[in-house]
Amino acid sequence: MYRIDTSDSVASKPTPAALGTEGYFKDGVAAGADGTVVDADFMNMVQEVIIAVLDDQSIAHSKTDVTTLVQAIAAKIANEAPPEVQATTTVSGVAETATDAEAQAGTAADKMVTPDNLGSQFGGTGQDGYFRIIGTPFLVQFVVAIAQPAGATATWATSFASTTYTVSWAVALNTPQDHGDKPFIEIVDVDTVAFHNFGNDEPVHLIAIGVAP
Repeated sequence: MYRIDTSDSVASKPTPAALGTEGYFKDGVAAGADGTVVDADFMNMVQEVIIAVLDDQSIAHSKTDVTTLVQAIAAKIANEAPPEVQATTTVSGVAETATDAEAQAGTAADKMVTPDNLGSQFGGTGQDGYFRIIGTPFLVQFVVAIAQPAGATATWATSFASTTYTVSWAVALNTPQDHGDKPFIEIVDVDTVAFHNFGNDEPVHLIAIGVAP
């Protein structure tokens, strides 16, 4: 933007005329009233409104650079934007999103936990699933399986880090079964557990805790 600099322009802004009633421009017609006359007051006002934005941000006036107004607006936004403040439990501000590992560790006070982070700590479908104990390396898993006379296996919803995990079990007490020999659990691998000597078609509820991978 550059102020008008024709030979018939003046060095100082003229005093505007008295205020009239605000209105709108209209076109002239071939036969009838003339169009709206654009006077010096109006053009000076438009010019100075734009120039004021440039001058507020010390943008040089230019006849050739048509981006001066854009530059001034961008500078205004950048210069007056509030400074970034680290968010805390008592201060509103900016916080970086935690990684799944950071959410699991549960120790980063300057990170934001998202629903996706929380979702990474849980899993499974129906009665089978798992959750991670935040701030620890441990994983808790649970599954419901149906016993068979020859024994049966159950697969965990996710793998443990090793076969060094602990399994507990429970059965429905409202369906007495002849268990024969004492029921027992056998850890097969990081994904599977076997159970033996439970009653036929007996629902067995298994829960295990171990180190997460």
